[in-house]
Amino acid sequence: MAVMAALLAQELLLSEQVFSIRDNALNLAAALPAFLVAIFTRSLLGTVMIGVLSLMILRFFF
Repeated sequence: MAVMAALLAQELLLSEQVFSIRDNALNLAAALPAFLVAIFTRSLLGTVMIGVLSLMILRFFF
């Protein structure tokens, strides 16, 4: 679970070192399905894949 927290913190605080919900709205939306996969499957590969796919789909539409 520590690896998941490190991945989430790195993604949300990647460049600015300041957290802003407006700037990270897509990242937060993509993190929700990834977090659910992490809770239910405990699979790092599945979590990362779902997170990447979610972000890809969100960026395509928004």
